[in-house]
Amino acid sequence: RRYMLGGFLVVAVSLLGFVVYQFVSVYLLVDGLPAQLDKITAIDSVYEGLLVQFNAVDSYLLSGDESYARQFFQDAGTNQQELRELARVIRPSRQPLVRGIDTGEQAYVDLVAKQVLPAARAGDYAGAALTMRRNGAALEERMLDLTREVRNLREADTAGMTSLSVRQLKSALGWGFGCGMFVFAASIVAGILVNRRIVMEGMIHRLVLLTTKNAVAIVDGAGRIYDINPVAERFFGALGLSRQEMLGRPYQEFFSGCHQSDGTALGEVIGRALTTGDDICDVECTYGPRDRTVATLLTDCLSLRHGGRYGLVLIFRDITERKATEERLRGLTVRDSMTALYNHAYLLQVLEDEVTRAAAGGGRVAFLMIDVDHFKDYNDQFGHPEGDKVLIQLSRLLENMVRKNDVVARYGGDEFAVVLPGADLGQALEVGNRLKEAVSEYPFPHRELTVSGQLTISVGIACCPDDSSTVAELIKRADAAMYSAKRNAKNNVEVWHSAFKELRADWPDDSLLYTVGGFLSIVSDKDRYTYGHSEKVALYTAQLARWAGLPEEEVKRIKLAAYLHDLGKVDVPAGILTKPGPLTAAERSLCQAHAVTGARIVGQVEELLPVVPIIRHHHERYDGKGYPDGLYGTHIPLGARIIAIADSFDAMISERPYRRPRSVVEALAELEREAGRQFDPGLARIFVEESRRHSLVIDMERGMEDGPEESEEKDTA
Repeated sequence: RRYMLGGFLVVAVSLLGFVVYQFVSVYLLVDGLPAQLDKITAIDSVYEGLLVQFNAVDSYLLSGDESYARQFFQDAGTNQQELRELARVIRPSRQPLVRGIDTGEQAYVDLVAKQVLPAARAGDYAGAALTMRRNGAALEERMLDLTREVRNLREADTAGMTSLSVRQLKSALGWGFGCGMFVFAASIVAGILVNRRIVMEGMIHRLVLLTTKNAVAIVDGAGRIYDINPVAERFFGALGLSRQEMLGRPYQEFFSGCHQSDGTALGEVIGRALTTGDDICDVECTYGPRDRTVATLLTDCLSLRHGGRYGLVLIFRDITERKATEERLRGLTVRDSMTALYNHAYLLQVLEDEVTRAAAGGGRVAFLMIDVDHFKDYNDQFGHPEGDKVLIQLSRLLENMVRKNDVVARYGGDEFAVVLPGADLGQALEVGNRLKEAVSEYPFPHRELTVSGQLTISVGIACCPDDSSTVAELIKRADAAMYSAKRNAKNNVEVWHSAFKELRADWPDDSLLYTVGGFLSIVSDKDRYTYGHSEKVALYTAQLARWAGLPEEEVKRIKLAAYLHDLGKVDVPAGILTKPGPLTAAERSLCQAHAVTGARIVGQVEELLPVVPIIRHHHERYDGKGYPDGLYGTHIPLGARIIAIADSFDAMISERPYRRPRSVVEALAELEREAGRQFDPGLARIFVEESRRHSLVIDMERGMEDGPEESEEKDTA
């Protein structure tokens, strides 16, 4: 059957080709007839133009009217243009005739222009007429004869083409009829042979639809269900309808159930494919009838044409279980294994997205860094398993205290972080204080056995874009604020404070401002405690100077010196600054050199020369036993005496690796005891009395833990 069908096909194609050839020949012949007629028309136009041209000359000679002369030249130009066009399209064998007409035309125009018209215009009409009879009449007769000869040849060609076209058409019709009969007979035979093949293929296709585990549906161009397989019938027949009842109904009745808000609706994908006619493959759609859970379907929408309109073959694969597994695996990659909070990597990604979104849309985002106070002591006292339980309970508590769109993550160890999209500083402070209070009141295991009788957290806050426009800086500044909260009081919430911003208000000179900012950056990179300590000393220094009644310009100068008073510690190894035990004589000498080192560094900047003595002498004692120069009493610069009090006070109330902080009450009492020996008695009295009287700068109720009476040698050094 295959060879027979191939033979029929070869013969049919051959006959069809011959018939097509015949009809193409007829077409080409018929198609050429209009061109032949156009050429005849063009020749006629030239013939008539010549007659008009000749009449114009005769009329001019009879009347002497110049309009006939102008008409002559106009007609001559038209005739010459038509002759050139005719020469372009006519066959080469006829071109000599056309050139002969054109040559005669040129000669005729020259005769009229150079001989006839000048004679007539001179009044010699008889001479002009005689010239026309002798020379012009011959040219006129020659051009008209050539024109008639060309026309007769074209008419003969046209008649021949018409006769040939008729013969070719009769032949083509005869062969076409014969070919059609052959193809008809061959089609009947081929239909008998092919019909069984089509039936078999249809059965195979139907079996595929019946046996595949994928849901398959066919939707016509009008959006109505043309066919579905049993899997689709079971999956989408949520209303209890059979396949026959579903056929012919709009797809929206079955393929547009509820879907997840963050997923792609099944009906949306189908509608888009119907509208565009494009194939849409491997799209994950969510679908679920009203009384069933939402499923995830991997969908292919394959376009087809049906009745001149687009239709679709829809293939659905249920991947709900696979997606659930992927989500569980993804959860493992973005979650901390112990606390089940988001991990550090996911936190950075979220923060990057939120900062980018805030920058693009003019929005805001707040970032909180949280550290559990004295958690190392808790682990040492009760063991790491108990500490892990505390971290897990704390994680659940933090999650429950924030909004659903906020992100709580474990930053590392006992440090946590919270991202607050869209929050400003006020909202971030509210959240930070709420978390702090909730943690301090929560009944963690063994909290009654801790030093303070409770577990607490320190919270640092930085906001975008106010404090930073980059993720790295935002984290760094929230971390610095958290460290400041831990250093100052613990169980506290602090907002990142920029010394640079505060200095800008006091010193508008950009060159000086950026120089001081560079020095502070060096200190911050060297030791976070020293930087935070410098900020606090500057705060206490400015307050004491104002309490002492100094002019505001002097307050600013002393405050600037306070920011830079520990700059020389950049030359002191970090291991010495944070050494848990007592310092050796050599180490103490190296620490004490920082005052001279800082003064030398600052002295290189001419604008900072007024603060150099203050920095050099801020460790002098009122009784003359200080360093580096052993100055005493009022020989010590006033600014240095003020910084000495602020420096010692902040060192005493701050926690260091080698000792616990003293309470505010104890620190003030120590200042009183050392008045007249280490400190200026008048300034010490003002600081103690005003601090006890006011709570604007120093909070007397923040409950510092009492610590052992250990030496502050590293701080006062």
